[in-house]
Amino acid sequence: MLFKSKISNFDLCLFGMMWLIVFFASIKSLGVTPALVFFSLNLILVLRNTINGLLVLILITFTPVTALVGMPIGAYAQAAILLFGKYILVDFLINRKVMTASIAFNLMLIFVVYLTASLLFFSLEDRALRYYQNYLEALLVVFLFASVVLDANKLVLTLKFWAMVAALSVFIKLAHVYFGDQTALFNILKNVDVGSDYDLGHRLSIYIDGEYASRLIWAGEEPNYSSVSMIFPFAISFALFLLGTGSKRILWGAITLLISIATIGTYSRSGFITIIIVAIMFLLKGRIKNSIPFATLGAAAVLVITLSPTLISRIFTIDDAAIGTGSGRFYLWGRAFDLWLDSPVIGGGFSSYYKAVGSAAHNTYLEILADTGVIGLVLFLLIILASVYRKIVFRLHHRNNELAQFFSYLSSGVLGVAIILNTVTYHDVKLFWIVCIAGYMSNYYLKKYCTDG
Repeated sequence: MLFKSKISNFDLCLFGMMWLIVFFASIKSLGVTPALVFFSLNLILVLRNTINGLLVLILITFTPVTALVGMPIGAYAQAAILLFGKYILVDFLINRKVMTASIAFNLMLIFVVYLTASLLFFSLEDRALRYYQNYLEALLVVFLFASVVLDANKLVLTLKFWAMVAALSVFIKLAHVYFGDQTALFNILKNVDVGSDYDLGHRLSIYIDGEYASRLIWAGEEPNYSSVSMIFPFAISFALFLLGTGSKRILWGAITLLISIATIGTYSRSGFITIIIVAIMFLLKGRIKNSIPFATLGAAAVLVITLSPTLISRIFTIDDAAIGTGSGRFYLWGRAFDLWLDSPVIGGGFSSYYKAVGSAAHNTYLEILADTGVIGLVLFLLIILASVYRKIVFRLHHRNNELAQFFSYLSSGVLGVAIILNTVTYHDVKLFWIVCIAGYMSNYYLKKYCTDG
């Protein structure tokens, strides 16, 4: 089942067309036509199969859909509405399909209810409302994920697609590095409220050892957010690489390498450290049998890194940041602790940290702690624990079943994303909560193939 799960050739062609539409629209201005075609293809895919709607949302996450201009609402909102409509009108009302009971989702719901109380009690200002909207959207997307992915086969298919589109994003990023500020996407974003022209261009490069190096991102993308988005698909592809044989191992090895390049190419040191941590967790999980493929892929990654002197300099200054100011993070973390001590149980109110300091804390957990207190942080951490708890608390014997082995590896991906959130404030929590629900569901299906030791 692991390597037999795949999308139909016709649907795969439609997804390929959608990807190409975004690619070309982001490079050259083509008016409203790309947005209309993208929407039409999205509609066809959802009508053919509800899970296609979820795959569209994942594809959008790894493409610069901001370039699709001229529609009244954005591509992500369109895709979510189409998926929700198809699920309610057909899957739920006609076919009586309901969401799989999920402790993780229930905890997310409780956390959002708690945020609602915090919001109403402390502040209804614009920034707090925008952050709160992100959590509502995340809850909806997680609901759709758990309502559409109703068996192990669909989960495997979704995860494989997730890794593939993450890898393909490298080619879009390379094109944007090549064309720089001459892309249609750059021209769109420089005229909207995303900061100054300098800030937009500044994000695309980094100054190291007296020279500028281009980051492997497209205009408007935040380097740290980009590296966060790559951690879980890295775990998916790495697991498939380790479990595959012959041509399948070569394919997933190439995909893993592309995702590694996408992560390291952001020049995010936390992203580089995290994929190393995830890889080590994989090595420890598989012990000797993983050592040869691990070493092979590691050698390929090292070879890529050596091609960029500035990248080497960036990596080898990790210790300087750790014993210095942490790129300013240590001060921000200290301010979070100070604000938390003012109200340790319920916090200072949702988005109170940003209001007091004027910037993010660059640590998701500390900002949640300052904003919502111990109660909010415990609820948030329980969501992560629910996604991996059985794999950590119990010793699982998977009887050498490759599907069970694959699901058992995914806990490392969830933990990897949880680790990197210590260095970035992830205000738009949708992707992280999808990672958590995917981890929870993999744990749910893992039980079918395992016994407790």
